[in-house]
Amino acid sequence: MFGTDRFPAFWLTDSGHRVDSPVTTAAEIAAIMKAADELALPGGILVANPLPEAEQLDPAVHDRLLAEALEAAETRAVRGKDVTPVPAGLHPRAHRPQKR
Repeated sequence: MFGTDRFPAFWLTDSGHRVDSPVTTAAEIAAIMKAADELALPGGILVANPLPEAEQLDPAVHDRLLAEALEAAETRAVRGKDVTPVPAGLHPRAHRPQKR
């Protein structure tokens, strides 16, 4: 994670889970990515930059939306990595009418 030792949630600054290998600079991220490429390591690298706390959703709203999204995914038999866009798309701002 970038700049934190806490793993962010979809629309929360802190999911309640600690990060094993936090980084504090973009240079550290670049060095890690370069080393992984040079070692031909399989898989990817997840870099997350959490929302500022003032911009996160109310945790109770987040938890309700996440539960609804996961239920919708289950109902539609969405599995694996295809589940990720379901809760991400349920953010209240994603459903507001666009201003013209």
